[in-house]
Amino acid sequence: TDRQQGNTHVAADQLARKDAKLRGLFNIDSGHRAGDAFDRDLQERKRVRRREEREREQRERELEAQRRSDELRSERRRADKERRRREREILAEREAGEVTGDRGRSRYRSRRRRGSSHISSASSSSRSFSSSSMSSGSTSRSRSTSALRSPRS
Repeated sequence: TDRQQGNTHVAADQLARKDAKLRGLFNIDSGHRAGDAFDRDLQERKRVRRREEREREQRERELEAQRRSDELRSERRRADKERRRREREILAEREAGEVTGDRGRSRYRSRRRRGSSHISSASSSSRSFSSSSMSSGSTSRSRSTSALRSPRS
C-alpha cells in the first residue's frame, strides 16, 4: 500500500503541474474558483472594480501629463526671463559704451566697420573686373554682365 500511495502522490504532482501549465496558457489567475462565471453579482462587482481601476489610472495619467505641461511652461518662462535679462544687459552695455566711449562701443563699431569694409572691397573688385572687361571689347562685356548677375534657380 505504501507503494500505491507513493504513486498517487507522484500522479497528483504531475496533474498539478499540468493544471498550472494549462492555467498559464489560458491566462487563468490563481484565485479562480469553479462556477464563478455563473455568479452574476460577483461578475458585476468585478466589472465595477475593473472600471474604477481604469478610471483611476486615467486620472493618474492626466495628472502626470498636466504636471509635465506645467513643468515645461515653467521652464519656458525661466528661459524667456533669462533671455530678456541677457538682452537688457547687452543693451545696457551698448548704451554705456556709446556714452562713455569705452571698449564696448569700439567692439560693436568694429564689427560694423569690418562688415562695411568687406562690402566696399567687394564692390571695388567688381568695379575693376568690369573696367577690365570694358577695355577688352564687346564680347567680353556681355560675358562680364552675365557673370555679375546671380544665377536663377
